[in-house]
Amino acid sequence: MIQSPGGQVYSLWLRTQEFKNLPTQLSLSATPDSPRPAEFVSSLLPLRNAEMFLQKYITNAIEAIRHVNGKFSSPSIRPERALLLSSALRAGLLLCVRGKFALSLTNWRDRISLLPSLFLPKLVKTEDLNPKHNYLFGFHPHGVLVAGAFGNFCTEATGFSHLFPGLTSYLLMLPFWFKVPFFREYIMCGGLVSSEKQSANYILSQEGGGNVAVVAVGGAPESLDARPGALKLRVLGRKGFIKLALKTGAHLVPVFSFGENELFNQVENPPGSRLRVIQDKLQKVMGLALPLFHARGIFQYSFGLVPFRNPVYTVVGKPIAVQQNVSPSREDIEKLHGEYLEQLVALFEENKTIYGIAECNHLELV
Repeated sequence: MIQSPGGQVYSLWLRTQEFKNLPTQLSLSATPDSPRPAEFVSSLLPLRNAEMFLQKYITNAIEAIRHVNGKFSSPSIRPERALLLSSALRAGLLLCVRGKFALSLTNWRDRISLLPSLFLPKLVKTEDLNPKHNYLFGFHPHGVLVAGAFGNFCTEATGFSHLFPGLTSYLLMLPFWFKVPFFREYIMCGGLVSSEKQSANYILSQEGGGNVAVVAVGGAPESLDARPGALKLRVLGRKGFIKLALKTGAHLVPVFSFGENELFNQVENPPGSRLRVIQDKLQKVMGLALPLFHARGIFQYSFGLVPFRNPVYTVVGKPIAVQQNVSPSREDIEKLHGEYLEQLVALFEENKTIYGIAECNHLELV
């Protein structure tokens, strides 16, 4: 039987016991320390584009309280009932708001994000980003499935909107996947957009700023080199995103995801091997790579397609200010590309020992 959102929250509460310290006597009446209704309502609206939905839910919940108790102030509400009312007021529990499927619930004081246990993503900010600008995030490395980019920029699992308020992120994905019925709608709900120039240009050309386009610079070919310990980045010949940043004036931000390549093992496919030749040919024909990867299962760690439960630290570097140039010359592109590579290498070198990479290891740029 399918549970209602409130029922799911209550079941979740029974497992986590997050609310075990709630007092047995709760009152919904105003106190000197409690926020006024307008402030309370606004505190329940961190999910973007859901204001009207939440307002309706809040009104219905208040009316339900009045109906049951005869007045707004209830002298006694059991903790489990308070949790259900809280989940109703939150209203964003299982709601897809621009595809941010993060499962979250709110009590009267704290916000609790419930992360999926597939792997352990963490988003690290090194500098504030002005929401008045548009940004182009260069994500490295690609990894097998770009899991770090999806977890950090397509969900609220790691609190992107709280670390970077005023910014909305969009992950660019191969156009091929937008031709697959139903799957296309699914990924679009997650905030993914086609990596075609028109799509990226539209996002980064919006006036007023606040948009972030995330591109895995290494692309599909880099996924064929993704395996634990790999530090090879296909970036030297990748300059299309540099040209896009110049044309739109979007600020460039290097992003390195430590642990991305540790999520999956991959069948050995050195360059020149029969498997790699087949993969390269398929990649040229289909436009996407087909790495033969494996990791763990759901109930065992020997074999499966579930990623290893390893930490992934996605570090967002410092922005590179870009002056808009609708007709950039080759020299302009080369200069900005060189600056971007310097910032990327610096970001890696400054953080590698913090996230478990030996001092003697360095990036291999190809």
